[in-house]
Amino acid sequence: MDAFRQTLDTLSAQVRVEPWIPAAVAAACCAALVVWLAILAAPRLRPARRWQRRVVGSPVRIAWQEPAGPKESQAGYLRDISAGGIGVVLPFRLPRSTRLRFTVHGGKLSGSGVVRRCMRIGPRYLIGVRYDPLTHSLLRAH
Repeated sequence: MDAFRQTLDTLSAQVRVEPWIPAAVAAACCAALVVWLAILAAPRLRPARRWQRRVVGSPVRIAWQEPAGPKESQAGYLRDISAGGIGVVLPFRLPRSTRLRFTVHGGKLSGSGVVRRCMRIGPRYLIGVRYDPLTHSLLRAH
């Protein structure tokens, strides 16, 4: 053991270590640990979706009424569907909280809901619609 200690003392006397190097190494190790922990935690930071979405890609007709205006109806594109709502692509925006009715091409699915989000995607808008309670319960029964 004394021979090892003597060799270590001889080597450390020959190698000059700048005083800032251990602090820099410790800081780099801490930064790497923080990044690693952030990567591990990232999936848990984003809340999980309540329902799984399925891509549909089918024509849909929606109808709504502007506040103090006539009933409107427009064709759109049903992008996705879940147990909680649908995603519709339209060439115009609809304000949040707009109540609407929808019918998927061929009458396979129809119901009503409320616009929860409206996001511009290029020249079109992705409208997130949450089902009304009645539509939600009818769809869950099937």
